[in-house]
Amino acid sequence: MARSGEEGVPVRLRLYCPVGNWLEAQQLRFGIPMRGILAVEGTPQADGRLAFDLEVRAVRVPASDVPNLRGPALFGDPNRRALYLQGFRERDPTKPLPCRMKVLFCDITWDQIQEAGSGGRVTTETPGACPQGGPPQGVYRPLWSVIREE
Repeated sequence: MARSGEEGVPVRLRLYCPVGNWLEAQQLRFGIPMRGILAVEGTPQADGRLAFDLEVRAVRVPASDVPNLRGPALFGDPNRRALYLQGFRERDPTKPLPCRMKVLFCDITWDQIQEAGSGGRVTTETPGACPQGGPPQGVYRPLWSVIREE
């Protein structure tokens, strides 16, 4: 893996989100917004989940195990870096719905960044629905792991 310079090292992330039947039932699209429009849609998986793949850059923070992650879909200070997963109407992906889930990245460690850099991906699974049966909402602080990809 390349050294962590000012520009950082590339890190591949994957978020899994089980969607159940609310996505089709409510005629919604679900994904990562950037600048108010649907920018990254999930890829349907055989088990019914959506997989959201993105690449960010990580810079090692001196005297800390928390990497500073950077990317166009991420926001917040380095210790509370996050992204949104948000619902959009099928007919108009430029107008986000108020339902969204904030996914925090603060528990990703520098060791995980290094491990993922040699043929892996940092990954997690998010909740699949809110109690009312629609898109998940609220703030979610997931457990992250590294998966190997052949």
